[in-house]
Amino acid sequence: MAAAADAAAAAVAAAVASPADARAAAVGTFLRRVLEQAESERSGHSAEVLRHHIASLEQNNAASSTDDEADRRLLARSRFTLDAPYPPRGDQPAAIRSLTRGLQAGRRFQTLRGCTGTGKTFVMANVIARADRPALVLAPNKTLAAQLCNELRAYLPHNRVEYFVSFYNYYCPEAYLPASDTHIAKSSQINDDIDRFRHAATRALFERPDTVIVASVSCIYGLGMPSTYLHAAIRVRVGEAGGTEVDVDALQARLLALQYGEKEAAAPWTRGVFALRNARTVDVAIPWEADGVVYRVVYALDCQTVERVARVDTNDAGAGEVDLGDEVVFYPAKHFVTPADLLEAAIANIKDEAAGCVAAFAAAGKRLQADRLRARVAADVTMLADVGYCAGVENYSRHLAGRAPGAPSECLLDYFPVDDWLLIVDESHVTVPQVSSMAVGDRVRKEALVAHGFRLPSAFDNRALTGAEFWSKVSRAVLVSATPGEFELQAAASSGGAVVDQVIRPTGVLDPVVHIFPSAGQVDHLAAALAHRAARGERAIVTTLTKKLAEDLSSHLAERPPLAGVLGRPLSVSFLHSGVDSVARMEVLEQIKRPVVAPADAAAGTPADGIDVVVGVNLLREGIDVPGVSLVAIMDADKDGFLRSDTALIQTIGRAARNVRGEVYMYADLVTGSMRAAINETNRRRSIQAAYNAERGVAPTPLVAKPPSPAGGGGGGGGARGGAKQLLTEVRERHAERAPRRLFGDAARGGSAAADAADWPLAPRASAEEEAEEAAAVVAAAAASAADGPARVAALRAQMRAAARRLDFEGAAALQAQVAALEGRRPAVEAEGRVAPTERRGARPGA
Repeated sequence: MAAAADAAAAAVAAAVASPADARAAAVGTFLRRVLEQAESERSGHSAEVLRHHIASLEQNNAASSTDDEADRRLLARSRFTLDAPYPPRGDQPAAIRSLTRGLQAGRRFQTLRGCTGTGKTFVMANVIARADRPALVLAPNKTLAAQLCNELRAYLPHNRVEYFVSFYNYYCPEAYLPASDTHIAKSSQINDDIDRFRHAATRALFERPDTVIVASVSCIYGLGMPSTYLHAAIRVRVGEAGGTEVDVDALQARLLALQYGEKEAAAPWTRGVFALRNARTVDVAIPWEADGVVYRVVYALDCQTVERVARVDTNDAGAGEVDLGDEVVFYPAKHFVTPADLLEAAIANIKDEAAGCVAAFAAAGKRLQADRLRARVAADVTMLADVGYCAGVENYSRHLAGRAPGAPSECLLDYFPVDDWLLIVDESHVTVPQVSSMAVGDRVRKEALVAHGFRLPSAFDNRALTGAEFWSKVSRAVLVSATPGEFELQAAASSGGAVVDQVIRPTGVLDPVVHIFPSAGQVDHLAAALAHRAARGERAIVTTLTKKLAEDLSSHLAERPPLAGVLGRPLSVSFLHSGVDSVARMEVLEQIKRPVVAPADAAAGTPADGIDVVVGVNLLREGIDVPGVSLVAIMDADKDGFLRSDTALIQTIGRAARNVRGEVYMYADLVTGSMRAAINETNRRRSIQAAYNAERGVAPTPLVAKPPSPAGGGGGGGGARGGAKQLLTEVRERHAERAPRRLFGDAARGGSAAADAADWPLAPRASAEEEAEEAAAVVAAAAASAADGPARVAALRAQMRAAARRLDFEGAAALQAQVAALEGRRPAVEAEGRVAPTERRGARPGA
């Protein structure tokens, strides 16, 4: 009977670890078996032990039932409606429960350490629904923000999930280079569709409590005061006699005050214009709808009482009117709104500040700077008084908003209810450093402008939030990453909570096996492995240290003859790095995510439907999470540095963690500390996953990308349902042909100091503000060239560390090369991105 008791204890432990329904079934079976044994053997002690086990099991099931019931009530009360195709599985239930309880307990910070493919996005949606408050989901770049937006829209289809990123196609900030006496004027181009999404986001926050905004770091830049924006809005009610407040004439006057323009008769409908259709009908193209969509306000014969409001799509002649109900609100055409009284006060304050600065320049004998500033401010003030706007008006934002010196600008965070919203930071190991670094580069750039009379000192206050200012606005945050940094770990500990681990995948897929191979003959070895993957219809990612090596290796692999008996065609290979045109980069990402041909067809020589292999440098920021990737190859894995740190290696290894056959090849001649740490962490996770599968009889199954599943955290699934276009596709189709080819201006006006890359609206890169800061860093470095060597080296080192924290390893490597050149030592990686000849190891592509 003792053996039976031991077996029963084991059964209890297994049942407790099972889902609630399995536990309930186990209780019934267990009770019957125990009663039969107790009655037949009449063993008092054993019966007592068994009764203890029975009580334990019943207690656990009762607690589980209580938890399940409380969770059901929580979701029933929520304004968010979760539409999940599967119930939570793997580590998801525990993660959801722990994070929800932490929010209920008032913990300010919680950290979710989730492996790739464990369904972190699904957990986010569940936590948002249970939190039942507006949420901001912060992503490190536009592409990942778009993917998250699509996935969350699928999980929360009845709620408002909006997209807020930088609306610049390109952006070159104003700057001055003292060494060459070169002034670079601000140059930018706004993407109308992204601007539309931003207006839709702020409108949703005012009108719907069940709103989720998915944003990039753009959300910490100035956006205008929400109170002024809301106060200026025009509320039109059907059946209400507005008198002189909202009659036909007054509505037009107020629309002009809100920066709407009057549409010319022959001009097409664009956002932010209005037209008088007849004596009692006004059509308004609001800023949150697409071009051609108008809201029609029809008045009664008295031209004062609103008869109806309707939505009309002028792009579709047969569409007709769609009734908008009893009320419509017209928000300003632009987020920056300055009432007339504030504008007058602002102009007076600008003049006062300018007079003091001009006097200071004159007293110091700097007549050129004094004259320059006097002329600039006089022209700007005249323009502001006449039309309420001037070039570079953002530099006067402190005066226009009536803020105190040094006070931060209002931003998207101020549009959320105070202390009643939830922040989720995705890929926090990248996003958190971004938030903390944006304001620093901006000040460096403006110091030269202020010192030489191009701008007033108040221009310093037009900036992004500092890290401290950002976190002071956050009362509840969940930080999500596979490799959380020191900030995330300390923040969770300071809030009295442990880090929530999410290691088990709903699919049962284990972390990939990591192999180390010598660098000698690495290209031949890699080519054979890639051919075997392609023959099975699988994909592969290869990472190199430089752009040049990525291009060379890509060409070499594509030109190699087919591997006899394995693959009847050459490999389909493409390279991907920051120098690739943005639209071309997006096409590569789409091709690698397309379904592959059947293995039998691939072996017979059928052309690949997409790409077999992508070769790149820093693929961490590209958002490549594709179930078809079964092999990740890391060239020069022992080359310790930015691209081969333990964090970078763990992130790179994770690219193969969605495939049942996932493997990682590290080509190296020695094992570095970073390699050892990454391999140990991968093995730790793999052992936990294998034990879980063995205990529960789970067989790893391939991940299905569509429809989105609980494991759908970025794996290419998650678009809006019902055949609607995904956000990323919609914008790409509208702008692919007119995407600018250069990010900054031509060399004739000093633009050569900045990067030469194009930034398509949703390119998988940092936001336009981040790129502006990178440009500012380049400008600052150029300005520092006139300073002494040590000062320049210190500045470059600071920029290098900032780039590394953002995981912009290519930029960090280039800066490292500049530091090495200034210090008179040979860099391991040259500034143009080539590996120095003495550092190359193993077979060269094409050798």
